Amino acid sequence: MKKGLLFVWLVMICLISVSLAADQTDSSTVVVYYFHTDFRCPSCHKIENYTKEAVEKYFGEDLESGRLIFLPINTDKEGQQHFISDYQLYTKSV
Repeated sequence: MKKGLLFVWLVMICLISVSLAADQTDSSTVVVYYFHTDFRCPSCHKIENYTKEAVEKYFGEDLESGRLIFLPINTDKEGQQHFISDYQLYTKSV
């Protein structure tokens, strides 16, 4: 439980930082990606759910306005592998 709460707080801090940066340019859209693969354990699903919950709870207005988008990406799908090199991914990540 403590790990889950810590994760939610870390996500919130990251989102606040991204949101503050986005406020400086009115026309920007912020995308919160959750990168995963075909194989997903219970913890992987929890990470996605905690992230989505934090985004909806603390940035609902930005979601509704389209300034913020939550987008899960399966890096095993064709055409999505570029994210691995683009963001230097080595595991599932937010």
